[in-house]
Amino acid sequence: MIKEGEPFIMYLCFGIVDNALLSICKPDFVHRVVDRKLMPSEEIRKMEALKEDDNPVILKCYLKR
Repeated sequence: MIKEGEPFIMYLCFGIVDNALLSICKPDFVHRVVDRKLMPSEEIRKMEALKEDDNPVILKCYLKR
């Protein structure tokens, strides 16, 4: 996820539950803050189906234990 010599930029987190960070994001901005390489194909399809006027999206980023 982190490349040597490159900064790690994370979207603003509003909560932590167990081993997951939670964020809220506008649907038209989701593709800018997630890394498709780390997502299951089902979630990628859901993300691609989002429309600009959809409700905000809750992003859940799981941390390694």
